[in-house]
Amino acid sequence: MGGECAVPAFFFALLISAATVAAGCAQPRPVLDETRQRARQADEEIERETGGSPPSSPPRADSPSGGEGTEDRIPSPLTGEGQGLPTDRVAGITWEPGADDHDLFREERTFKGHGDSVRSVAFSPDGRYALSGSDDNTLKLWDVGSGNLVRTFKSHGSAVYSVAFSPDGRTALSGGWDWTLKLWDVGTGNLVRTFKGHGDTVRSVAFSPDGRYALSGSDDKTLKLWDMGSGNLVRTFKGHGSAVYEATDLRPSREDGLRTFKGHGSTVYSVAFSPDGRYALSGSDDKTLKLWDVESGNLLRTFKGHGDVFRSGIVNSVAFSPDGRTALSGSYDNTLKLWDVESGNLLRTFKGYGDTVRSVAFSPDGGYALSGSDDKTLKLWDVGSGNLVRTFKGHGDVFRSGTVNSVAFSPDGRYALSGSDDNTLKLWQLPVVNADKGLTGFELFSKLFADELRRLAEGSAGGKPVPPVLTQGKYEKTADFRERVARAKADYQSETDAYSRRLLRPAPAALRAEALKNALYSVFGEPAIAETQYDPDRGLFSCVVKPTGKRAGDFQLNLVLKEGVANDRAEAFDRDLKQGVPRIRFALDDSGRISFAQAEIEVSARAYAALPTKETLKRSLAQVRIDPADGGAAAGPVASLDIRYSAPQTLETLEPAADLSVDEPPSGRARRDEKSFALLIAIERYPGLPAVDFAERDAKTLQKYLVRSMGFPEENVIALTGLQATKSGIQKYLNEWLPKNTDAHSRLLVFYAGHGAPDPASGGGYLVPYDGDPNFLETTGLALKDFYAALSKLPAKEVIVAMDSCFSGAGGRSVLAKGARPLVTKVDSALPPSSKIVALTAASGSEISGSYEGGSHGLFTYFFLKGLRGAADKDGDGWVTVGEAYDYLKPNVQKIARRQNRDQTPQLLPGLEVLGPRADLKLSKVK
Repeated sequence: MGGECAVPAFFFALLISAATVAAGCAQPRPVLDETRQRARQADEEIERETGGSPPSSPPRADSPSGGEGTEDRIPSPLTGEGQGLPTDRVAGITWEPGADDHDLFREERTFKGHGDSVRSVAFSPDGRYALSGSDDNTLKLWDVGSGNLVRTFKSHGSAVYSVAFSPDGRTALSGGWDWTLKLWDVGTGNLVRTFKGHGDTVRSVAFSPDGRYALSGSDDKTLKLWDMGSGNLVRTFKGHGSAVYEATDLRPSREDGLRTFKGHGSTVYSVAFSPDGRYALSGSDDKTLKLWDVESGNLLRTFKGHGDVFRSGIVNSVAFSPDGRTALSGSYDNTLKLWDVESGNLLRTFKGYGDTVRSVAFSPDGGYALSGSDDKTLKLWDVGSGNLVRTFKGHGDVFRSGTVNSVAFSPDGRYALSGSDDNTLKLWQLPVVNADKGLTGFELFSKLFADELRRLAEGSAGGKPVPPVLTQGKYEKTADFRERVARAKADYQSETDAYSRRLLRPAPAALRAEALKNALYSVFGEPAIAETQYDPDRGLFSCVVKPTGKRAGDFQLNLVLKEGVANDRAEAFDRDLKQGVPRIRFALDDSGRISFAQAEIEVSARAYAALPTKETLKRSLAQVRIDPADGGAAAGPVASLDIRYSAPQTLETLEPAADLSVDEPPSGRARRDEKSFALLIAIERYPGLPAVDFAERDAKTLQKYLVRSMGFPEENVIALTGLQATKSGIQKYLNEWLPKNTDAHSRLLVFYAGHGAPDPASGGGYLVPYDGDPNFLETTGLALKDFYAALSKLPAKEVIVAMDSCFSGAGGRSVLAKGARPLVTKVDSALPPSSKIVALTAASGSEISGSYEGGSHGLFTYFFLKGLRGAADKDGDGWVTVGEAYDYLKPNVQKIARRQNRDQTPQLLPGLEVLGPRADLKLSKVK
């Protein structure tokens, strides 16, 4: 610890009291005194249970119970001899390394029913159902919760190679060996339409994000785009040298002509489209991946790195990350590779397979990758570190191959699905929390505990009944059919009522313990010894235990070993302690309350009891223990540990959790105004410049507000992100599109999230477009004065600018020419004396604007959105005005910025005294 423990121990109490079983909600955080009192009570309970009184003297070296090393053990000044955890006497679980022992990544269930290899699997958008396609010529729909087969789809004349759900989950698509695609009604199982046009096996199918189109890939070397409504072939993509084996997520580019992609020198095995549908990625047996512009058909870059002189580098599967920034590929060279889409650079290679990688997938939050292989396993990887998290074994046996042909994540990221040559699907539980970044580790722990308890309770209740789907028989009377429907409806209602009653019963202790275990490891991972410290005068070791889970935040637990170690053995013991195995015992009572019970650390195969430090002061900690011998308090502190702490953070000073509802527009709906226009510019990843975290998320969320709640027609809202936001891309909308579309009755909202930069000579501010260079601002940047001047020339009656950027060059959302120094910019003077422009800016000239990690937005944008959602409606009239938005923004942004150890003061330009009545311009209707 180096003489200092940065995080107070009461954080541990916050963790252990964070969860409750009631309705999946966290209890209110206790005040600090209550937290400390519970810690004292827990320690007293431990002392009563262990009954350990200090021995009168240390064991002799020749004592029969001494054993190796016992001659160097000295009695603890705290409580004497340490004792192992009496795990059979405390109801709960133990947090310790070795997640394999906790069965967290278990096989949840196996779906049996196919008569041949399962080629493709998919989750429904709501995660309730699974779809599979097989060499037995059928598709099957399964209830994920119960494992029951819901229905079988029959019409293909041969093997089904690929399946996909529509975005709304109502229809499904399949492609097969019979050269066709087929569209199915999921609710009834009826065949809706057959698509013919391919000249060979259809290997892959996918819906466009809006569900209006489908893409198919075939052995006939083409991809085809189909209109789902009419069944017509829209476009054929030609140019591949061999079969196309996989395709996902195409958004149609344009309606005229054919689009040909040329560039690969051999067979193309897989194709994936970026989440926004603008780019395509292909993998080939020429060992490369290629990135294409869908609109123009141009080859943007080639990714090389698979294969070597010993192994084939055929790229068998590719996938885009959910944010489109990275791509994943799986290959015959037994590896997965992660690529930076923008630069084409290889970021990471995932090694661990002994055979071909057949399928790859990203988790919904992009933090994990899943792969399936010819070696019969699935593997889960941490994308950020490249570490193998878990290998899943279970497919195949001595009679059948267990090749894993297809893998998929559930929409919530909690489960994996696999399809195999052993004719089965398998569902696997993943302790992966797909939660918003705004939640702290403690909040995630509480939320997941409730979620897990609900899930386990649902399973123990027998699985949710599946609603019946009935079709009138060809020769069945209508009256008979209606009677049959009425009986089925009554039976289903009875089953549902019985299920609800079972679900409402109190969860058994075993289920609560399992839910606690899963939540604990999902969020905090395993405990590990991070630091050690030795007090030579008292012979005491202390250590810091930190979780390995990346979502745990800054949580740590400070432990003091209850047993002393002689000075001449301290150096060797310290080395062993650093490799020690910590075990933290949690108790769980009938009400669902979680509390710390005991702790021990295994060092060189011997368990040493440990105590968490509980009273956190600025300078020192005094341990006062109860002496079991006389039942009274010791005369004074048994040991006063002179351990220095940084100033403790109390519950009152904890930063409040972000309001995650800002991502959803307000409930109010302003009347649609055909004269309302918006230009949103967001650049998150620049070539060669620091990223602007959450910039694109800022713009996309504001776009939802504008269209859904603020009366802006969708076609009037232009959002320029990434490559679209070049200098010329911005100027063509600023100088051409807006002047042609706005008139004297128009209102315009302009939003910018990206880097700003100062001119070192003049101090003038510049917007930095995607292709901007801070070293050549005059030619590559967009001067702020020119930007405002162009807006002032528009015929619109009012222009509102929201600028989440800064221009000091001191960091955050600003950059600086090489060799220049940060300076105070003249951004205030850039605004022309126009009566129509009102600007809300993120910071003053000398400050930096930053991100709000807790809210997953820029700090300015987060409170701008929250204000628009209603928090800024000071007078309660149901409308948020410009003046109200500023009055709300300024103090809240300043407060959070100060907690981030910096200054950020939003500006209203011109000031309120100049604006006058224009401060009452209405922004959003909130009720």
